[in-house]
Amino acid sequence: MVARLATAQHVFLAASMLASLSSLAAASSRNFTVFSAPIRLRYGEVYNTMQSVMKLPTDVVARYAAGDKTMAVSGFDVEVVRVGDGGVESPVKLSDHYLHHYALMIGQSGSVDGLNKAASEDVAFARMLTGCHAMTRTGLHSFLNQLQHQEGSTPGHLSHAELSVFGSASGAEYRHNPQRFAAPFRQLIRQPQVWTALIHVINIGAPDNRTDSSATAPYSPLLECPCTPQRTINVSAGTIDGHAADPPIHCSPEFAATGNPSCHLATYIGGWRCCEHRMFLVDTDKECASPSCSELPEDEVYMKFTFYYED
Repeated sequence: MVARLATAQHVFLAASMLASLSSLAAASSRNFTVFSAPIRLRYGEVYNTMQSVMKLPTDVVARYAAGDKTMAVSGFDVEVVRVGDGGVESPVKLSDHYLHHYALMIGQSGSVDGLNKAASEDVAFARMLTGCHAMTRTGLHSFLNQLQHQEGSTPGHLSHAELSVFGSASGAEYRHNPQRFAAPFRQLIRQPQVWTALIHVINIGAPDNRTDSSATAPYSPLLECPCTPQRTINVSAGTIDGHAADPPIHCSPEFAATGNPSCHLATYIGGWRCCEHRMFLVDTDKECASPSCSELPEDEVYMKFTFYYED
């Protein structure tokens, strides 16, 4: 009799645990998916810019509009896809389009719009959002502090819950690498309304937008953002294409002693400053019939973001 009671208790406890787990799963099973604006590139071309602000799904916005609950993001997945006839999606090979890095921002309209406005009016600040500083979120921290000061908010009143960033330095490792926050940790967003993304992608496929499987190199040299003959580097003036290198080219004495070519403009052969939006990483005089390579087919891909969240 005692054994039967013990067994019954175990069954009851197991059922209760399963019910609790089921309730937890149901509570955390909400998700939504958004797609970037189309990314159109020809072979060797760079896409490196902040996209326009886009609205989140209506039901997501409505759920948190009253402000009585906060979105708690438990994870997200990232993919790069082509969208064919009938909306059929297909994953894009890394050997076709290399995702250098991305940074996605979700938040309230005022915060995200303010971020974009500040970037459009201040070149230095825009660089902090899209350049190396984007990977450390220095630009975002600076913006939040500035907005807090302008609004006369008390310290801590304006928090990152009004504007959250995902990705930052993430790039080619996006696929089959789900981003999850172990409980009880979550990324909080109050009254989310809109989103935008900085996206840096390079079309490294063959000129016909198909993977070149005959290549003998172990990797595409375009991954390293080589400076092509079309870049005008003026060492005495300290400029590339007539503009001062930004961020300035500089290395610590210790790192410069290693002979790294990126420490001096005179020896600079590739990197961020030759990988700006709409630049080509191939010698267009040799590879193309026109400077814009307009005779080459233009491929179209999208970044796809799926977020998992709970209240």
